[in-house]
Amino acid sequence: MQLIRSTVPGPVLSVLKARYGKRLVLREDTDDESVNVFEAVWYKALKNTMTPGKYSRIYRENKDQTQDELGQKLGGLSRRYVSNLETGHRVISKDVAKHFRNSSSSPGSASFS
Repeated sequence: MQLIRSTVPGPVLSVLKARYGKRLVLREDTDDESVNVFEAVWYKALKNTMTPGKYSRIYRENKDQTQDELGQKLGGLSRRYVSNLETGHRVISKDVAKHFRNSSSSPGSASFS
Protein backbone atom coordinates (compact mmCIF):
# COMPACT_ATOMS: atom_id res chain seq x y z
CA MET A 1 0.00 0.00 0.00
CA GLN A 2 1.31 3.43 -0.89
CA LEU A 3 0.72 6.27 1.54
CA ILE A 4 0.11 9.73 0.10
CA ARG A 5 -0.14 12.71 2.41
CA SER A 6 -2.12 15.53 0.98
CA THR A 7 -5.20 17.67 1.13
CA VAL A 8 -7.22 16.25 -1.72
CA PRO A 9 -9.70 18.50 -3.59
CA GLY A 10 -13.23 17.11 -3.87
CA PRO A 11 -13.21 16.43 -7.65
CA VAL A 12 -9.89 14.58 -7.40
CA LEU A 13 -11.16 12.58 -4.44
CA SER A 14 -14.24 11.57 -6.48
CA VAL A 15 -12.05 10.27 -9.30
CA LEU A 16 -9.86 8.35 -6.85
CA LYS A 17 -12.90 6.79 -5.19
CA ALA A 18 -14.35 5.80 -8.57
CA ARG A 19 -11.03 4.31 -9.71
CA TYR A 20 -9.94 2.48 -6.54
CA GLY A 21 -13.24 1.87 -4.75
CA LYS A 22 -12.81 0.07 -1.44
CA ARG A 23 -9.05 -0.17 -1.95
CA LEU A 24 -8.80 3.58 -1.31
CA VAL A 25 -8.14 4.17 2.36
CA LEU A 26 -8.48 7.71 3.71
CA ARG A 27 -7.06 8.65 7.07
CA GLU A 28 -7.02 11.91 8.92
CA ASP A 29 -3.42 12.87 9.57
CA THR A 30 -2.90 14.91 12.69
CA ASP A 31 0.88 14.59 12.62
CA ASP A 32 2.55 17.79 11.39
CA GLU A 33 5.98 16.18 11.25
CA SER A 34 7.70 16.84 7.95
CA VAL A 35 9.71 14.21 6.13
CA ASN A 36 12.86 14.84 4.11
CA VAL A 37 11.95 13.40 0.71
CA PHE A 38 15.64 13.04 -0.16
CA GLU A 39 15.98 10.49 2.63
CA ALA A 40 12.99 8.40 1.52
CA VAL A 41 13.73 4.90 0.26
CA TRP A 42 11.62 5.37 -2.89
CA TYR A 43 13.48 8.59 -3.78
CA LYS A 44 16.90 6.97 -3.36
CA ALA A 45 15.84 4.05 -5.54
CA LEU A 46 14.49 6.39 -8.23
CA LYS A 47 17.55 8.62 -8.13
CA ASN A 48 19.81 5.64 -8.78
CA THR A 49 18.00 4.98 -12.07
CA MET A 50 18.19 8.55 -13.38
CA THR A 51 20.53 9.53 -16.21
CA PRO A 52 21.30 12.95 -17.71
CA GLY A 53 19.05 12.03 -20.64
CA LYS A 54 16.13 11.16 -18.35
CA TYR A 55 16.56 14.44 -16.46
CA SER A 56 16.60 16.30 -19.78
CA ARG A 57 13.38 14.66 -20.90
CA ILE A 58 11.62 15.42 -17.60
CA TYR A 59 12.58 19.10 -17.76
CA ARG A 60 11.66 19.33 -21.46
CA GLU A 61 8.25 17.80 -20.82
CA ASN A 62 7.68 20.03 -17.78
CA LYS A 63 8.30 23.02 -20.07
CA ASP A 64 5.89 21.61 -22.67
CA GLN A 65 8.64 21.64 -25.27
CA THR A 66 9.05 19.30 -28.19
CA GLN A 67 12.39 17.69 -28.93
CA ASP A 68 12.66 20.04 -31.93
CA GLU A 69 12.16 23.10 -29.69
CA LEU A 70 14.73 21.92 -27.15
CA GLY A 71 17.16 21.11 -29.94
CA GLN A 72 16.90 24.65 -31.30
CA LYS A 73 17.55 26.11 -27.84
CA LEU A 74 20.59 23.86 -27.49
CA GLY A 75 22.32 25.22 -30.54
CA GLY A 76 20.32 23.83 -33.43
CA LEU A 77 20.36 20.13 -32.57
CA SER A 78 18.02 17.87 -34.53
CA ARG A 79 15.01 16.18 -32.98
CA ARG A 80 16.69 12.82 -33.57
CA TYR A 81 19.84 13.98 -31.73
CA VAL A 82 17.76 15.15 -28.73
CA SER A 83 15.88 11.84 -28.78
CA ASN A 84 19.17 9.94 -28.75
CA LEU A 85 20.37 12.04 -25.79
CA GLU A 86 17.16 11.34 -23.86
CA THR A 87 17.24 7.60 -24.52
CA GLY A 88 20.92 7.23 -23.73
CA HIS A 89 22.00 6.33 -27.25
CA ARG A 90 24.29 9.38 -27.24
CA VAL A 91 26.25 10.90 -24.42
CA ILE A 92 25.89 14.58 -23.69
CA SER A 93 29.00 16.31 -25.03
CA LYS A 94 30.74 19.20 -23.29
CA ASP A 95 29.38 21.63 -25.90
CA VAL A 96 25.79 20.43 -25.43
CA ALA A 97 26.25 20.53 -21.64
CA LYS A 98 27.35 24.18 -21.97
CA HIS A 99 24.22 24.95 -23.99
CA PHE A 100 22.13 23.24 -21.29
CA ARG A 101 23.83 25.32 -18.60
CA ASN A 102 23.23 28.57 -20.49
CA SER A 103 19.66 27.72 -21.48
CA SER A 104 16.87 29.03 -19.26
CA SER A 105 14.95 25.82 -19.99
CA SER A 106 17.58 23.39 -18.81
CA PRO A 107 18.08 21.41 -15.62
CA GLY A 108 21.49 22.97 -15.03
CA SER A 109 20.38 26.58 -15.21
CA ALA A 110 19.74 28.91 -12.31
CA SER A 111 16.42 30.07 -13.74
CA PHE A 112 13.53 27.75 -14.42
CA SER A 113 11.07 30.37 -15.61
